[in-house]
Amino acid sequence: MLVILLIWGPINHSWPGWLAIRIGYLIFIPLIIWWVLKWIWDYWRPDIKLEDTAERIGAGIICLGLWTLAVLEATSTTHMGNTEYIQTHDGIEAVGDDILLPGPDWRVVFMIAATACCFLWFGIIKKKSLTSE
Repeated sequence: MLVILLIWGPINHSWPGWLAIRIGYLIFIPLIIWWVLKWIWDYWRPDIKLEDTAERIGAGIICLGLWTLAVLEATSTTHMGNTEYIQTHDGIEAVGDDILLPGPDWRVVFMIAATACCFLWFGIIKKKSLTSE
């Protein structure tokens, strides 16, 4: 999460309080969320069976959200592309202009669907039940 916030964080170094903004969303917001979740978990005090159920529900919600996103992406009428790509030492880099292309981007659909399948398989199906022997 820290890397995502560093890369895509809304920061403009000409703002007067840019350092306070960056510290706020990199340190204080995750710290507050962690404290709140820890307080909820300590107050709730679930047993092993309830923890297993909560993990499966969480994986199911994430899987459902990813499948919804994959369907929305697969039914989209346009996607963003680029006019020119070059080969670099670590992959391909877009160097041309961004253009609007017709139809869905099937690579993105496949990656989202594969991630949803992983959440379904490892979070729900393959996970050993603690109640059955």
